[in-house]
Amino acid sequence: MTVPSPEHKSRRGWLARPVVWRLRATALSMTKADGAAQTFELREIREVRLYVMPSRFWEHYVCELRLADDSMLRIGDECAGLAVWKASSKDTYRSFVTALCAALDSEKLSCRFRAGPRLSSYLITVLVMASTI
Repeated sequence: MTVPSPEHKSRRGWLARPVVWRLRATALSMTKADGAAQTFELREIREVRLYVMPSRFWEHYVCELRLADDSMLRIGDECAGLAVWKASSKDTYRSFVTALCAALDSEKLSCRFRAGPRLSSYLITVLVMASTI
């Protein structure tokens, strides 16, 4: 019996099209709704940053990946405005990110693990939330 590779479906907002993330033995793939796919080798990942981005209604869990060419990938738990899909997304997000971190750690790659949002993201979020009070 083969174990299926971890998979997570997410969106970057309720108007965005879904993206499916898949973890393979040595690569991470991203497939867009139109079928276009990109593959990133795990050895290209230089930094993993995990954080929670709060809002007035719920929290978004985010995994940012910095690649060797300094580009960023963002994997989030947000899917849509539908509460049912949002609830099921957290489970796939958690298992996907756990498997990704374990794969990066087991390969002994030169990857840094960080927690918490970047200072600029945090300050923008606080200012926006404070301005809505």
